[in-house]
Amino acid sequence: MAKTIRDYTETTLPAIGDNILLSRLVGGSEQYFRFDPANSNPGFACVRTSTVSVGSGVAQNFLGDSVLFQNPSGWYVSGTGRFTPLVAGWYGYYSQGGFSGANDGVAITCIIRKNGSALTQESFSIKTGSSGGAFSQLFYPFYMNGSSDYVEALYSHNDVGNLNLGAAGLFVGMLLFPSTS
Repeated sequence: MAKTIRDYTETTLPAIGDNILLSRLVGGSEQYFRFDPANSNPGFACVRTSTVSVGSGVAQNFLGDSVLFQNPSGWYVSGTGRFTPLVAGWYGYYSQGGFSGANDGVAITCIIRKNGSALTQESFSIKTGSSGGAFSQLFYPFYMNGSSDYVEALYSHNDVGNLNLGAAGLFVGMLLFPSTS
């Protein structure tokens, strides 16, 4: 079944809930991905509503315990933090999260990985200042085969001891371009 792809890039403010901001460019123009629930674009969005204690150097799976949407149901499994789409194509993934109570100079790493380790992408940020926590985010597209490929988001830090991976972190994925083969 062919789907029409439209409105993936916009330069005007979108309707709330229909568009996801991908970037804000120099000069103020913004790029959005348009999620169209009426046409059943495959995707999901989930958040954490509670904290998780994570040891230094441990890569903790982001387990979204509150699913905001998933279309179709069941492709995102909150118990494992994995999204396994059953439609082949290019998907865009975004995750953001942070640790509360991090010390100055601590590195926070956000990882989005495909199939456990292949094609891993990561970003990191260094905490500066004496108050608050540390935050990292990442957007990356992956080609998914529509059967066995899965993605997951993970977070780690290099502080001494345990830190709490904060509530209100976010993990989102959705079909950008379906496979034409």
